[in-house]
Amino acid sequence: MGSELCNDPYVILMLVGRKMSGKTAIINNYVNYRLPKKAALIIICPSLDTDHGWQQIIARAKKRGNPVYEYYNIIDPNTRENNLQSIMQHMEKLNRKDPDHKKKLKNKEIKYMLIIDDCCKAMRHPSMYQFLCKNRHEGCAVVLSGQSMKSIQPDVRQQIGLWYLFPQLNDKDLTSIYEDSDPPISEDKFKSMYNFATSKQWSFFNFTPKGDFRINFTEKYPAPKIHIKNASKAKIAKNEVNAVRSTPVFPVECPSTL
Repeated sequence: MGSELCNDPYVILMLVGRKMSGKTAIINNYVNYRLPKKAALIIICPSLDTDHGWQQIIARAKKRGNPVYEYYNIIDPNTRENNLQSIMQHMEKLNRKDPDHKKKLKNKEIKYMLIIDDCCKAMRHPSMYQFLCKNRHEGCAVVLSGQSMKSIQPDVRQQIGLWYLFPQLNDKDLTSIYEDSDPPISEDKFKSMYNFATSKQWSFFNFTPKGDFRINFTEKYPAPKIHIKNASKAKIAKNEVNAVRSTPVFPVECPSTL
């Protein structure tokens, strides 16, 4: 099944890919699939005013009745205020006033969804890790998006539970992702699976650190039978490269729709 990839509403998603690779289209689908009515959508992105895809996501959320809060960076360049800390403080304040907060968490209800896209160096700020240590307790889903791993600290990468990797990532980025996500396969196998999954236009490789590997949302690699990371002479069966059909995680639209 594919739905188990997203059965934890508070899992931290990370999308890594170049511009025009389809990241915003995936985020759009995730918002449509996961964001409940009346839940707050919080977006931190420098290109909110110029990116047509983001304008569509915001307009659609507002039309559904979701409160939308827009920021251009984690650190405000004028006031030097840390927007991420302010957001967390506001969540904590509202949740303390909500008598049903614990019940909503038990029911895995998303109360807030935070999306941070291409904030570059600001994503290395210590408040990123602090926020990701608390988001689950505040009922906040988190989506991170960037063009390379340079913008994200290793301790933040280790918090990520679901990865979406798009074509043309360099070897250094793939090594960083592999080391920090610690999947139960060898590094060479990981990179081979990535290259195979992203060989076609608009294709991407998604995986969980626990060992669920997919091509897009519809094809699943067989689960690793053993932990082979440190087995230098481990033989990988050729049929492991072949994918098997699986149920989509959520409806997917072509990137051209944004």
